[in-house]
Amino acid sequence: MIHYSGPVNSLTMTVAMALLVCGELACGSQAPQSAEPVLSSEADDPTEGEAAAKLLKLLMGDEGTPLSAVDSDLSAFRKAAAEMGLTYAQPKGFSRTPFVKNEDFSYDYAVVSDDKKIEIRMALRPVGPFLPAGVPPHFARVFFDTGVSNLTNGDRTGDTYESDEMVSKEDFGANAVGAVIIDWHDEEFEARHFGKGYGIVLIVYMHRNEIGSAYAFFLGRDKETLENRLSEELLKTLKFTAND
Repeated sequence: MIHYSGPVNSLTMTVAMALLVCGELACGSQAPQSAEPVLSSEADDPTEGEAAAKLLKLLMGDEGTPLSAVDSDLSAFRKAAAEMGLTYAQPKGFSRTPFVKNEDFSYDYAVVSDDKKIEIRMALRPVGPFLPAGVPPHFARVFFDTGVSNLTNGDRTGDTYESDEMVSKEDFGANAVGAVIIDWHDEEFEARHFGKGYGIVLIVYMHRNEIGSAYAFFLGRDKETLENRLSEELLKTLKFTAND
């Protein structure tokens, strides 16, 4: 049973319905099996081509230093988020949880519910350290999608569904938004796995031009738990401040 508050067309209801049909044909469009990034460094605009080449290096690990999590305390995370124009609202019934070392996806801060059934992990990708200055906005989404493919080893350990219709730019104060649901089916959960101990994750992607991107991962022990516990307030734990 789906529990929600607010009007039927609320963000919460939209997300709940998407989770309900996750794994069926109605659950968005399933991501392609290949984990290879669809990105070319060739472009008519030399500036765009240069930015694409640098982004390719970041994606493929050619910059010498792999992406690593900050695992900051709350004050440091709030400061880093504020520098990107993001606000973080500490959800009730959640407390900080240590960073989980993994080879799939780096992130900066995480909180877990008191009953340990839901965890929220947040990743900041500001222009500069992660995204090259001048990178076209659609490349930022490619950067995100390529990272998402790591969470299932190219769909070998889980099914990935794009559900961008679940979120709106207005809800998150962003120039671009998206949502992805991953239903993990690998019950072995190797130690390096980002989703170890969790069965499903909803990932909200938000991007503001010339500023950077942020991702919020809502991990649930199972689909029913995530359906029943997600609220509109919880989904907006991390968002951009409204433009003046």
